[in-house]
Amino acid sequence: MESLPTLHLLTTSIIMNGLVVSLSVVCLLHYILTIHRRKQAEEELKQTLKQVEYVQFELDGLKLSHNLSRLENRLLRDILGTPDIRIYIDTLFERLLPNTQEGLCALYSIENEKQTVLNYRGERSSFATKGIPRDLLEQMRGEHTLKLEQKDLEQSGLLKFVNRETRPFLDKVFIFTTPEIDGIRYLFITSALYPSNVNLNEQLEFTRRLVRGIDIRLRQQGQLQEQLEQLQLTQVKLEMQNLIGSNLQGFLQKLVELTETDRCMLYLVENEKQELRKAPLIKLEHGPGNNPNLEFKRSKDEYYLATLVKMSNKDFINLNKASLEKVKITETINQAILLSLRSQDGNLLAVACLTRSSCLPYSPRHVEFVQWASPLIADCVSKTLSEAIVRRKATLDGLTKIANRRTFDERITQELFVAKSQQTTCSLVLIDLDHFKNINDRHGHQVGDTVLKETADILKRITNQTRTNDSVLVARYGGEEMAILLPGVSAAGALRITESIRKARETTPGLSEHGEFLITMSSGISSFPENASDVEGMIKAADEALYKAKHAGRNQTLVSTTSEKDRAIEGPKGLTSQVKPKLRQSEKASPAMYQN
Repeated sequence: MESLPTLHLLTTSIIMNGLVVSLSVVCLLHYILTIHRRKQAEEELKQTLKQVEYVQFELDGLKLSHNLSRLENRLLRDILGTPDIRIYIDTLFERLLPNTQEGLCALYSIENEKQTVLNYRGERSSFATKGIPRDLLEQMRGEHTLKLEQKDLEQSGLLKFVNRETRPFLDKVFIFTTPEIDGIRYLFITSALYPSNVNLNEQLEFTRRLVRGIDIRLRQQGQLQEQLEQLQLTQVKLEMQNLIGSNLQGFLQKLVELTETDRCMLYLVENEKQELRKAPLIKLEHGPGNNPNLEFKRSKDEYYLATLVKMSNKDFINLNKASLEKVKITETINQAILLSLRSQDGNLLAVACLTRSSCLPYSPRHVEFVQWASPLIADCVSKTLSEAIVRRKATLDGLTKIANRRTFDERITQELFVAKSQQTTCSLVLIDLDHFKNINDRHGHQVGDTVLKETADILKRITNQTRTNDSVLVARYGGEEMAILLPGVSAAGALRITESIRKARETTPGLSEHGEFLITMSSGISSFPENASDVEGMIKAADEALYKAKHAGRNQTLVSTTSEKDRAIEGPKGLTSQVKPKLRQSEKASPAMYQN
């Protein structure tokens, strides 16, 4: 029985202890839960505070963006609204740098790494003409912002390009670049930012946007200018196309002016060897004349360049100063464009040489314009030469290739009119081959034709060697008779030329299947005003002298000694052009004479 209370007490004790443990566990768990919830609340509070900070940051950013946008919109409205962006840039630079002695700001365009100063404000420095150093430019690729101050500024090398008076004000420099589009980008360098009443980040962001706006406006203005120039160029091309059909020289003069060329020389290609004629067909100058002391050397250099392009077999060559120095041209020409002008079948017709004494290279637009004009010039030269050949054939004798009778009649009238107007002299030589009918009868007409061609060649060769001007005319007067018209040459001068021809003919034998045979000629000379005052009188006096030379034994030259007044008083002595055939026919009746 005593064991029952003990068991009851033991049980009660165990239960009580269990309750205590349970309560302890419950309290512990509650404590743990409370700590967990507190930590969770702290985390949520931290997250909430972060979100609040982020929202505040976003609000600050929006406020900054709003402020910048308002300022940017106002300035960009000015940028896009101004007719000329450069005027606005001037105003902007004045805002950035009121005092030019306290810093600098500059805007450059960069094309193929070449910097062009669009605007500059500040103390004079190399930035005003050369831009920033090339090694620094290499770091500024794409859209870039670079801030240089203190040591970085000193190490950049920028300060050594700035005047000493300005250096103390350059404690920092900012450089902004835009992306490259169509090979062009812009660079902006400044020692001061705008506006001054905002923080640095706002200033940098605003300046970046401002530079973008300037970039857009400059490109738009450049495109408009290019379109305007293209329109003007098209109009000029249309005008020049209408001009070239009738005036090659006028077309080339316009080309010279539009490409800012000093001189243009057009050299024709002649003979089968494709040699250039030394005397240019066309010579044009634009701007100040060439130094007289260098004129001969420049003409020589131009002909040398034309020869080079002919030998190169290239249709277009653009030579700068360095290229010209390689071919030993240094004093007279610093830029040159050379054109090979070809016919449609590819034959070289002429070479055009456009040159500048200036060191300024031809611009891409100039080069493009010359290349456009080249085939038009070639086509015009081809047509001109073709027309000249047709006209030349119409004026030449088909067998001997010297002037025909029609050309002779026109020219003697013209030259006599000139001689009367200018009170100068003019001589006429009539030439007849001795015994030419006998040559035809004995050796055949083919040999006779050869004799005529050889005689014409002798006349051309001797007159070319001895003539004093380009008005000399060698013509086939009729049959075996030939004529030489010598404007500005006296009777004595005509006698010397004719005697040279006679001796050359006498010492050049004919050749046939029967062997060599002697060929001689007789000549008569008349002069204005000594022997006649009109065309008919000139021909009549020369014909009379020729007739006397024939009857005096042939193979000689006689000068008319009678005047027009003498013939009018004494009547015709010897042969006139009207009775000449009858008298020539009478020569047949004499056994001592041939027909000629």
